[in-house]
Amino acid sequence: MKKRILPLILAILMAVSFLAACTGNGGTPAPATNGDDATTTDNGEESTTPPDLGDDVTVFTMWSFVETHLEYFYRAADLWNAANPGRQVYIAGEHVPWGQIWENLQMALTIGEGAPDIIDIEIGQAEMYLNVPEGHVPLLPQNDALAPYLPYLVMSRVDPYTAHGNIYGVCYHIGAVMMFYNQALFDEAGLDWREIVTWDDLIEMGHLMMERTGAYMLGLDSNLFGFHPLVAQQHAQYVVDGELRLDTPETVRALQLMQDMIYVHGIARVMAGYALDAEEHYASFNNGDTAAIWAPAWFLERFPRVMPDLQGNLSVGPLPVFEAGNNRSSSAGGTMTAVTNQVDPANADLALDFVAFAKGNYEAAMMQWTLLGFDPIRWDIFDDPGMLAPSPAVDFFGVEFAEMFFDLLFDIQAETGAIDEMQPNSFHVREHIIQHVMPNVVRDNQQSAAEALAEAQAILEQELN
Repeated sequence: MKKRILPLILAILMAVSFLAACTGNGGTPAPATNGDDATTTDNGEESTTPPDLGDDVTVFTMWSFVETHLEYFYRAADLWNAANPGRQVYIAGEHVPWGQIWENLQMALTIGEGAPDIIDIEIGQAEMYLNVPEGHVPLLPQNDALAPYLPYLVMSRVDPYTAHGNIYGVCYHIGAVMMFYNQALFDEAGLDWREIVTWDDLIEMGHLMMERTGAYMLGLDSNLFGFHPLVAQQHAQYVVDGELRLDTPETVRALQLMQDMIYVHGIARVMAGYALDAEEHYASFNNGDTAAIWAPAWFLERFPRVMPDLQGNLSVGPLPVFEAGNNRSSSAGGTMTAVTNQVDPANADLALDFVAFAKGNYEAAMMQWTLLGFDPIRWDIFDDPGMLAPSPAVDFFGVEFAEMFFDLLFDIQAETGAIDEMQPNSFHVREHIIQHVMPNVVRDNQQSAAEALAEAQAILEQELN
C-alpha cells in the first residue's frame, strides 16, 4: 500500500504541470448524440443521464478529467452505432476534476465497487495500476479488440500501457516532440532552420540569431519537457528494470547541453515562468523573445488559444541530434482509455470492442486532429486530404504548416520512444529531478550536470532502498 500512496501524493502535487502536459482543449464542439442530457452532480460537475434508450442499447459509464475527451467519446459512439446497428452503445460521461478522479478511482478499485466502466488514466498515474503483480491489474486487456488496428498504430503510444504481455489502453495522441520555429525571426535574420541537423548546428545558428535580431534562439523548459526528450532521443532511461540510471553519460550529456546553451554559449534562456505551460512563457514566445522551442505536438493547441500573434507564422521540424543514430523526436505526456474490471461481464466484450474502435478506427482517429488538435496515433492518416480541410488548427497554422507537420509525423513515427513511466518509483525519480536537479543546474547554475545527477543517484538509491 505504501508504494501506491506515494505515487498518488506526488501526482496531486504535480497536477498543474502534468495536466497541462497531457491534455488539450479543442474548442467547443457541436453537440453529439451520446452524452447530450447533461445534469449536475452533488460535486457540481456535469454528468450525463441517458434517456430512455430501450433494451437494445448498452449504457457505459465513463470518467475523464478532460471534458473534450468525453466529447470525443460521444462522437466515437455515434460512429460506432452507425457501423454496428446490432451493438448500440451510449456513453454516460462524467467530468471529474484532476486529483479527485484519482482519489475516486483508487478507492473504487480498492473496495471493488463504484468504478466506471470506462476510465481515462493519465500516463503518470498508470504506473500504480499496471506496475503490479500479474493477475492484479484492475483493468481488462484489450489485445483481441485492438488486433485489427495495431498494424496502423504508432506503437510508442501503445507500449507505455502494456503490462505482462497485455495492452490495457491506447493514448489520444503521439505527443511527438518537435521543434517549433518563429518563422518571422528566421526570415528577419536571413537564416534557414532546415540547415540544423545537430545540436552543434543549432548553437552555431543561435549566435547568428542573437546578433541579427536580439532574440534568444531557445527558451528552455526547466521542469521535464526540456530534459526528457534529450535523454530519450539517445535511447536512454532514468530507470531500467528497476535499477536507477540517473548519472549515465547520456543523461549527463543531455543536461549539460541545456546548461551550456544558457551559461556558456548564451543562445538560450530559461523559459519565462520556468515551464512550457507557464502563462509567462506563453506571453514571451508570443512576443518573439525567443526564436524556437521544443515541445510535444499537443502544444499546438496552445498557440491559437494563448499566442494569437503567431498565427500563420510558425514552422515545425525534427529535434536536432547529438550524433548519428539518435532519434529526431521522442514523445511526452499521454492518457490511455481503459475498461475497468467492474464492467458488467455480460457487456465486457462490447466495451472492449468499442474502446478499441474509439482510438483505433480510421474515422475516429481523424478526430484526434480535427476535434482535439492532437497528432493522431494512426500513421496511415497523416496524408489524408481531410487532415488539411478547414478546421481550427488549419485555419490558424495554415495549410503549408499542416502539410509540413504531417510529413514530419510520418517521417519520425519510428523515432518517438519515450521515458518509460511504468518503471518502479518513476514518480519519485521525476519529482526529485523537478525539485532538485533542474533548479540547481538549469535555473540557478549552482552545480554541473554531472555533479547534480551523481548526487541525485546517491540520494535516491538511499531513499528507495
